[in-house]
Amino acid sequence: MPTPLPFLLLYAGTTALLVVMTLALAAKPLRAQSENRALFAILLINTLLVIWATAHAFGWAPRAVSAALGLPVQALFFLLPPLLYRYVDAAGRPGLHPWFRWTDALMPILWVAGAGLIRFAASAGYAGDALLPYARLLILNGAFAVYYALAWHRLERVPSNAHRFWLRFGLVLFGLHWLFSAASSAAGLIAAVPAGVAPAMEFLSISCLLVFCGYATWVALREHPGIARQPGRSVETSLSPAELAVLGDRIKRYLADEKPFLNPELSVDDLSRALGVPARHTSQALNAALGGGFFDVINTHRVAEARRMLENPDQQDLTVLEILYAAGFNSKSAFHRAFSKETGMTPTAYRNRALGQTERS
Repeated sequence: MPTPLPFLLLYAGTTALLVVMTLALAAKPLRAQSENRALFAILLINTLLVIWATAHAFGWAPRAVSAALGLPVQALFFLLPPLLYRYVDAAGRPGLHPWFRWTDALMPILWVAGAGLIRFAASAGYAGDALLPYARLLILNGAFAVYYALAWHRLERVPSNAHRFWLRFGLVLFGLHWLFSAASSAAGLIAAVPAGVAPAMEFLSISCLLVFCGYATWVALREHPGIARQPGRSVETSLSPAELAVLGDRIKRYLADEKPFLNPELSVDDLSRALGVPARHTSQALNAALGGGFFDVINTHRVAEARRMLENPDQQDLTVLEILYAAGFNSKSAFHRAFSKETGMTPTAYRNRALGQTERS
């Protein structure tokens, strides 16, 4: 049965838009942004899957090619749930982290191997090939449910409330895409379902996918300025004294409320990303409003956190080493140097004096 013209146009338009989004994200710097790398992989895989569906819809895929590439293409679906989880997980851990692990590829490999064995057995006269679509539907959607729940749980680690909000919205869109896709697949397997249900679910699924990809790409380009710039205006322009004061207040509130300095890998790019401003503006505001460079300001906050813990009688059992790591430092030498600069004392001497004064009071 030939594919209706509206769906041919939908597949072709979706393919074109996904290619544009993927190229747009690839054209911008992905420096130290594991979140963007995971998003790029999601866009690329969905682009390949929609190109494959478009080729089938237009009759461009020869039967031999379709048979040879069927299982590898199905395996791409199994990569999307772990990538969605990595995408959200990276947003909660600023800096460069592994955006893909070998265990994420384990399920696609097992699926290709298992389904290949079943098809080989079926060609030899054994039954079981007809069960593959049902097995894929159950295993794939079960895996998606697990990773989707893990992604929702990881949202609580995202430091910025605004960042958390748009990630939650993006997860809702991707969840709807996957739900409609699963409904379309199930409708195609059940003979009693009316013929128009599966195409309607497919249309809704592709629509949600387009909105998710467009939204996520727009946010990525907007928060990390690359090709998405206003014509004729540089993102590196200097701020006025009034603008620096406003941004400085934002930085102070963010440091006090979210405590990003507890992350030992925090960088000025991470802080700028959370604030949604260029890194140069962040550096200017730190110097103008907080009186120091990025590391000076961050280490001051880390020392203040360490002092609070050293002064607390309820935390006497913690060693100085445990406290320095808890405060966001990643080395003893850096901690002792910063602590001595701020207090003129060693951490141990500071604790002894603080707790001694507490006991006498």
